[in-house]
Amino acid sequence: MSRKISIRSKKHPAIVVGGPYGAVKEQSSGLYAQTMAERGFVTIAHDPSYNGESGGQPHFTASFEALIEDFSAAVDFLSTKSFVDRERIGVIGIIFSEHAFKKASEPKELFVVPNAGHVDLYDRVEVIPWKKLTAFFTEHLK
Repeated sequence: MSRKISIRSKKHPAIVVGGPYGAVKEQSSGLYAQTMAERGFVTIAHDPSYNGESGGQPHFTASFEALIEDFSAAVDFLSTKSFVDRERIGVIGIIFSEHAFKKASEPKELFVVPNAGHVDLYDRVEVIPWKKLTAFFTEHLK
């Protein structure tokens, strides 16, 4: 988790951040998690199963089913923490498939980053809609 909680008696909203299909947290989800933590959310970024620091065999394999399970496990993990309000946990899926977006619970919103292309967003942070992301989660994780 990227945010240090100073008062553990208070419950905080949380966000699970998952990166692009087949990517590792250092490529984008870590940046999103760190920035959203700086904006007041408890966050967690994870490597998808079989990639990065995550275990499992075969390594360096992308699995849509495993990715969905990873998100579910991260939500379950956060809900066990005494400083997280289990009724206020959201998800950011970066370059998530249309299929996964349709299955996501309401409320949901799709943010398109124009002209981002296939670039390392650490070099193009100005194109990420931070204000829109913060406003959406602030409103829906009250």
